[in-house]
Amino acid sequence: MDQYIAKTYTGLEQILEKELKDLGANDLEVQKRGVAFSGTPRIMYRANLESRVALKVLSELASFTIEEAQDVYTESKKIEWEKIIPEGKTFAIDTDVFSPFFDNTMYAALVCKDAIVDRIRDARGERPSVQKKDPDIDITLYIRDKTVVISLNSSGQSLHIRGYKKFPGIAPLSEVLAAGLIQLTGWDGESPFLNPMCGSGSLLIEAHRYARNIPSQINRKSFSFQHWPGYDEERWELIMKGAKMRVNRTNNPEIIGFDYNDDTVQGAKKNTRTAGSFRSIQIYNHDFFKYEPPLEKATVIVNPPYNVRLRVDDTIRFYNQINNMLYRHYKNYDNWIICPAEVNLRRAGFRVEKSYVVFNGPIQCQFAKLSFASKRNNRSGDPSHRKNRNFKNKDAQRGQKSRPTSSRANKNRRR
Repeated sequence: MDQYIAKTYTGLEQILEKELKDLGANDLEVQKRGVAFSGTPRIMYRANLESRVALKVLSELASFTIEEAQDVYTESKKIEWEKIIPEGKTFAIDTDVFSPFFDNTMYAALVCKDAIVDRIRDARGERPSVQKKDPDIDITLYIRDKTVVISLNSSGQSLHIRGYKKFPGIAPLSEVLAAGLIQLTGWDGESPFLNPMCGSGSLLIEAHRYARNIPSQINRKSFSFQHWPGYDEERWELIMKGAKMRVNRTNNPEIIGFDYNDDTVQGAKKNTRTAGSFRSIQIYNHDFFKYEPPLEKATVIVNPPYNVRLRVDDTIRFYNQINNMLYRHYKNYDNWIICPAEVNLRRAGFRVEKSYVVFNGPIQCQFAKLSFASKRNNRSGDPSHRKNRNFKNKDAQRGQKSRPTSSRANKNRRR
C-alpha cells in the first residue's frame, strides 16, 4: 500500500484521523497538523472527495538529509521524474522551508526545479514547463533544518475551497475550520443547529452537508491526482457514484442563521444557493442582542467579530453582553463560542466547560463549550448578577454608563 499524509489545521487532527479511519485507511499516525496513513489509491481518491477537514493529501516520493544546499539538487535528481510527470504536462513546486542552507524559499524551489528539469531532459530530451497557477503536477518541497521531504500533492488546489463561497464577506471563516468546529461539538446532524452572527454562512452550509452526508468536494471539477500516471478514471467514477448514493436526502434538521447586516444576509443566501442548500437553511436579518431564538433546543455556535480584524470598542464588555444574552435566552442549548485566544472568557462572565485550541488563518483561537448553571449554584453564570469592579471603576472615572451599546459592535458582521 502507498504512504500518504493528510494535512489539516491545528486542533482538527483527531477529527481527521476518524475520517480517514472511516474511509478505510490503515497505519494511522497523528502528527502536528496532519495524519499519516497507508492505503490504496482508492482511499486517497476518497479522502480528497469526502474528507471535511483535510487541506490536502500528500504522497511522499523521497526523504533525505542534507549537509549543503546542493544536496537538494543531487537527491532530487535521483527521483524518476520522467515516470511521474507525463510528457506535455506542467508542474509547480510549493515550498515550506526553514533551514540554515536556504535564505529564502524561492532559491530552494529553484534548486529542486533544476533537478527535475535536468532529469527529464536527460531521460527523454525535452524540458517540462513550469506553471505556477493550476499546474498538472503539484510538487511539495518540505525542508526543516537538514531534513528534506519531497511529495506529490494529490489534491492540487486546497481542499478548503468548496466552490460555493461566491460572497466571502469580511474576515471569512475557513470552510475546513467550520466543518471541524461542527464535529468538535458532537452535533448529531439531526437536531436543530443555530448560528447567530452567521456572516457568509460557512457554518450553516457545512452543517447541512454534514447532516446529509454530502461530499465536501461534490462541486470540484478536478484534482491533481487525475493527471498522475496510473490514474484510474473508471474507479474514480465509481467512487463518485457511490458517494452521491450515500447522500441522505431525507434528513432535514432545522438549520438557522441570522445576522445584523442585511447585505451579509443576502450574501449568505447567495452562497447557500450556490451550494444547493438554499431550501434547507433559514437565514434572517436579526440583531443577536435583540432576537429571541425560536427553538426549544439546538446546538449553537457563536462566532463574534475578532478585534484584530474588526473593530470592537471594548472586547470584554462585548463578550459580557454575549454571555448575558446567551444566559437569558440560550442557557438550555448546547452553546459553543469561537474567539481569539487572548479573550478572557471567564472575565467576561462565561463558565467554560471545555475548550480546544484552533486557528482561523493566522489567528490562534479558543473554541469553548459554555455552561450556564443556575443562579443559586453559580451566580457568575448570570451576568446580570455579576459585578465587574474594573469596569465599574473605569466607567465612574470616565463618567460613562456601565452598559455598552450592542448594535454598534454588531454592525460590522462578516464571514
